[in-house]
Amino acid sequence: MMLGGFSVSVASKEITVKHTPEITIQPRNVGNRVCLYEGKHYSLGAIVVVENVVLECGPENSFETNGRLKWHKVAKDGK
Repeated sequence: MMLGGFSVSVASKEITVKHTPEITIQPRNVGNRVCLYEGKHYSLGAIVVVENVVLECGPENSFETNGRLKWHKVAKDGK
């Protein structure tokens, strides 16, 4: 290439970049507060009886209002 009496050599360099796709894993129940039992989803306050044991779906932590749920054993006197 000639520019105003100067000779400039232009060399192109080819760069290959391997694209790694971004993978985002989003569990189906993100945002859903549920307890699971035998593949079924139960909401807050649900009660199931398993071999004469009463379980209630409730907050995992008492100080959270939107945290995960878990099964809690209900005492025989209902508390």
